[in-house]
Amino acid sequence: MRVVVVAGTFCGVGATSVAAGVMDALRRRGLRVQGFKIGPGFSDSKLVEAATGRMCVNLDPWMAPQEHLLACVHRYAPESDVAVVDGFQGLFDGSSAPDAGAWSTAGVAKLLGAPVVLVIDAAPLGHSAAPLVRGFEGFDRRLRVAGVVLNRVSGAGHGDGIREAMRKGGVKATVLGALPMSDDVVDLEEWRWAQHLSNGAMTPEKYASALGDLVTASVDIDKVLEMAETSKIPKCPDLKLSLGPPLSAPVKIAVAKDDAFSFYYHENFVMLEAFGAELVFFSPLQDEQLPSGVAAIYLGGGHPEAYAKRLTQNKTLLASIHAFAAAGGVVYAEGGGLLYLSKSIQNIGEFPNELVGVFPFRTRMAPESIWRSGYVEVEVLDHSRVLPPGGRIHGHVSHRSQVVEEIVRSAFGSVCSEQSGYSFVYRLHPQDDESAVATYEGYSWNNVVASYVHLQFASSPEAASTLVTKSQEVDVVKVFESVAQAVKVASNPVGKSPQKHGFNSDLKATKLPRIARSASFDNMDSMKGGVHTKDRSDQMKLHRYSMEHAQHTWRISTGLWTSVASADLEDGAGKKGERFLLGLSNWKGAMNRDAADRAKRSDSSLASTTGRASPPIESSASSCTEFMVPRSLAEKHQLNEKIVSMSSTCTEIVFALGLDGRLVGVTNLCDYPAEAREGRMVVARTRFDTSRLDKGRLEMKLKDFWCRRESAFELNEGFLRSAQPGVVLVEEGGDPGRETVEKLFNSRASSIGGLRPNNNTVVLSLQCHRLSEVFNFMLKVGDATGAVDAVQRIVDALRSRVARVGSLVSSNLPRESVVVLTGLNPLVVGGHWIPEMVMLAGGVAEGNHVGRPHLRISWQELRELEPEVLILAASTWEETKLELAQLASLPGWWTLPAMRTGHLYVCNHSLFTIPGPRLVDGIELLSRILHPSVAGQHGKRGMAMSCSLRNGARCRACNLSKHFYTLL
Repeated sequence: MRVVVVAGTFCGVGATSVAAGVMDALRRRGLRVQGFKIGPGFSDSKLVEAATGRMCVNLDPWMAPQEHLLACVHRYAPESDVAVVDGFQGLFDGSSAPDAGAWSTAGVAKLLGAPVVLVIDAAPLGHSAAPLVRGFEGFDRRLRVAGVVLNRVSGAGHGDGIREAMRKGGVKATVLGALPMSDDVVDLEEWRWAQHLSNGAMTPEKYASALGDLVTASVDIDKVLEMAETSKIPKCPDLKLSLGPPLSAPVKIAVAKDDAFSFYYHENFVMLEAFGAELVFFSPLQDEQLPSGVAAIYLGGGHPEAYAKRLTQNKTLLASIHAFAAAGGVVYAEGGGLLYLSKSIQNIGEFPNELVGVFPFRTRMAPESIWRSGYVEVEVLDHSRVLPPGGRIHGHVSHRSQVVEEIVRSAFGSVCSEQSGYSFVYRLHPQDDESAVATYEGYSWNNVVASYVHLQFASSPEAASTLVTKSQEVDVVKVFESVAQAVKVASNPVGKSPQKHGFNSDLKATKLPRIARSASFDNMDSMKGGVHTKDRSDQMKLHRYSMEHAQHTWRISTGLWTSVASADLEDGAGKKGERFLLGLSNWKGAMNRDAADRAKRSDSSLASTTGRASPPIESSASSCTEFMVPRSLAEKHQLNEKIVSMSSTCTEIVFALGLDGRLVGVTNLCDYPAEAREGRMVVARTRFDTSRLDKGRLEMKLKDFWCRRESAFELNEGFLRSAQPGVVLVEEGGDPGRETVEKLFNSRASSIGGLRPNNNTVVLSLQCHRLSEVFNFMLKVGDATGAVDAVQRIVDALRSRVARVGSLVSSNLPRESVVVLTGLNPLVVGGHWIPEMVMLAGGVAEGNHVGRPHLRISWQELRELEPEVLILAASTWEETKLELAQLASLPGWWTLPAMRTGHLYVCNHSLFTIPGPRLVDGIELLSRILHPSVAGQHGKRGMAMSCSLRNGARCRACNLSKHFYTLL
């Protein structure tokens, strides 16, 4: 066998380009060329395959035992005339592990007994190239550096000078050629990136041909062949792969293989076939259905994000794979296959593309700067159903995408509690960083396993055997019955039975009185957000009916609020149905007598509009905060007492301003203060259940709707149009948005019993980037509600508190650099008003500027900031504890100035991230942290936790959360 290894002096000298050019040049001579790639990666596989016309085979000295590497070479090299091995990184570069030499290109070359062609970057070198090559020759006497290729010479004179220096310097290796700098051939990294984006003008075949032209003209190919003849490959070891009795019949496994899915370890195919699998290849880009009769699907890596739109358009195949997995078919996915099985994939600056949706999370591409890569040893957990429980398998991770469910997950897994719909089946042990903490990954559901890790089955043949055995247990007939049904539905997604008025047309008018009675309730305290859980369906039917047929009148008094929905209903025979009443009583938040008088006058005008007499206003002895409203202002605004808040932040502001007695409607997300929803109608409800979602999960769920340009809320339009609030508060760019609300109140349609919208409804939008803008918005609320004086006094009090802090820290006190992180995974430095808060509290804000958005940064960028005080204000203490171990395991964590002095704090995120009155509490807390000697009396108990490690003391990363105490 003729084998030659091409390696570089270091990563980036052009060794892969030279290797591909040599392969193409040899192939032009009519030779059969087998290409091998040392290392775990796939990025150059297409280029090697284009140059040789044969499948590229990985040779990784850590991923597979040495006897398996030898077996690979003996399996494929004899079928060719010459084998060319493309090295990995520098010739002697490998891992930081003690046995790194065995992991390097040099280690593989010694194992194969093959000569090495050394590629050097000659552009910055002259005569110094000679001692450089002599050093490589003499570093390991067991290695034969037989030839040298000079890459990127500036001209013939430059190359000749280096040749002469090597001759005089005693270099034994033969200079095979000098490749000139060429503008006609793009840099390999540029070509890789263009291929990744799927917009490269040069295909792998064209690029390999261009490299072949360059090598043919400049390198002595005959000499390369002579060197390959000197290889001394050891005898092929006898590998026994059988772990059990042979299968009665081959098990069909479908393998996704096209431009989107091309990253596979070829030896995995060999292992599966050795244990009885019959591999059937298909294309997720072109094939609309799965291959018939398959019991399992193997989804490899690749770049599905580059073909996301085409993959999304193949609806029938997406439905087929989803049904296949749900019916019990075995699915094994890695890398890009994991992305394909998620709900959607989102490229930077684009909207998500819907995919298979086997798992409830989404995936998104991240900037190139946070690329994740490294070797891992996978420990398969005991509850695994597809891979051998307890097994240890070697693998590799390399990607720049993120799994996004409720929090962002990193490549090596970020453990989160309360997972639903899947479980983790891997414990990952990173091999490139001895200080890295083992974490959980490997997403499993039913008979599906998906992971970022590309496993090498050669490291654990039992993995391939278990996968094939599990596939044999699948009821293929039952699975494909489900697949056929899914294909049928996907092919005809539009229903044939249209619904009238938005609800089931089978619902007869005679049924409505019964529904109304069953949906009635007497006490608002028994509601969650306004509707009984068990009666929600009937209540929605009633609401939809009333929008079409009913007329509404409203009574508003100091203790009673009743909605009367009355209509003359007719059954199928045309008989008059009964009148029904939906009562809402015992409503909290009574208005004062003056408000009742105004409501009475409003009711009179309402009666004239609807043609119905309003019941008399009932007086009550109950009282509430009285708002002194000047008559001129009331006349100016035609004041209506009622307020509706479409934002939890706005609701907090309403309570802080003492206007909660007039607040009649909120969203189901309004949770501060605790009584925010008590006795108030939920006017905007999320389209999903929020009861089990923490802050991070909820934000990602809402963002999911935003990315799809859909509203996450259902508006109670009937209540809003009938109640006619005087002021509606929304967040700019939020959901529900200002445009939606204004459109509702400005509409001239009369869809509710002739009731015309109130054109005097004021919609205020909260848009704050600085502390002053927060205060100004509060004043606007006071002006719109006619409570100018009362609100002015409250805002003045808040400003006085800020000024008091400023006076305390205005002396010649030292000002420390402060970084406030509002996100931990990924890292996000707080912006908008947060830098202003730090400055007001006597610190120097680092990493962001006043008025600018929150800024996402890398770990290296955070280290470069060298914060003297580090504030973690991303979530609650319980949720932050989960991320502390991840942070503490990062390189350089303990060398941060804040960690050397123990100035690490975990603070309540609400004091920093919500643009409301609690920002003042945050300023006071910061002053207490930065200057305890003068501001020690400020801050509320339980708002911050402080790290107790001082003077450079350290602990294990997993124990960091145990070294915190309550600051106040």
